[in-house]
Amino acid sequence: MNRALSILLVFIIGTADTLACVNTRYSREEEKQITGDTLKLIMGQFAHHGEAYYRKQIETTTAEIEADAANVEARNDRAVAWLKLKDYNRAEAEFLAIEKSHPNRYRTHANLGVLYKKIGEFAKAAAHLEKSFKIQPGGHLGLGDYYLRMIRWLDRVEDMRSADEPVNFLNIPYTAGPTATAQNAVVNREFIETLIKSDSRFSDGLVVLGDLLVTEGKLELAYRAYHRAMDLEHPFRDIIKARQRDIWDKWSEDADSRDGHIVLPRHKLYDQLKKESIAAEKWVKDFQWVEAKMIKDGIEVDFAKVKVALPEHQIGEPKYIFSGVVKGTAARLDGRLHRVGFILAGVMFFFALIGMITTAIYLVKWVRRRFATG
Repeated sequence: MNRALSILLVFIIGTADTLACVNTRYSREEEKQITGDTLKLIMGQFAHHGEAYYRKQIETTTAEIEADAANVEARNDRAVAWLKLKDYNRAEAEFLAIEKSHPNRYRTHANLGVLYKKIGEFAKAAAHLEKSFKIQPGGHLGLGDYYLRMIRWLDRVEDMRSADEPVNFLNIPYTAGPTATAQNAVVNREFIETLIKSDSRFSDGLVVLGDLLVTEGKLELAYRAYHRAMDLEHPFRDIIKARQRDIWDKWSEDADSRDGHIVLPRHKLYDQLKKESIAAEKWVKDFQWVEAKMIKDGIEVDFAKVKVALPEHQIGEPKYIFSGVVKGTAARLDGRLHRVGFILAGVMFFFALIGMITTAIYLVKWVRRRFATG
């Protein structure tokens, strides 16, 4: 795959990852502070450092290096900060320099893998991750080879678009369905959620999580996971839409079997989830605003400290109120009826427009006749 196409693909599928599996002196401790709430993981509503944090990291680590040029951990952390600020050339140069002076460090190869993934050079990313696994089996966060599988999948997406049977990043055909995914030996729920923590915008991780949630009977969470994967421009959208339709059909059956209940129309589901996605994104921006303010005030920060400070700035949790089947007595309005309404409105508008044009032409002719005979 050429580099331009690779970079475009990374942008479409997900560019703004969270910890991005970077390895620093502080990353292990902060990973423990990320939420274990599945709903928040799906919505992306968990701690993300902002630019102010990484700029402060550059300032701090530069001072450490000036005091001790041999401080390789400070050099690594500064390179990570450059990576997070998208100064990829400088980050790459520093990681490669560290590898030359301190060869075969796990963190160096793992971070180079992340860097090359972010700029779409998937073959290089995979090569460095494979080296990191030889040094530290199991990888960062105990993810095993999941991060490597993600990179290899990203590299194959364009080829799979024309394939008869595309597969998810764990190499399981989508057509096999959620149950086949959940029962596959390679699938690990903890690894999936950890991967989402490390790269919150990897859309296929959310699809696999959605499949697991379907088999657990947690349809609301599954629908949300699929919805967010769609928001993140998953490359196989028709497959995800089919998954969502299956859930909606199950809700319809449930509503039909329960007196006094209805299933929410699809357009209402979409509107509700869209509002909640916006609220989750705003929470992250507010988190980073508070973090930046604390840094400016000279306060040392980590995820936990910033979370504690949020209420002081009147920043609360987004409200998630979506439900597929709700109490009600009104006739169920499904997506098809909703679309029919739009079509009828469009037809009425068309005829109204024709009527206005016809009237305007008649008036112009009438005015011309009056002036001609006047």
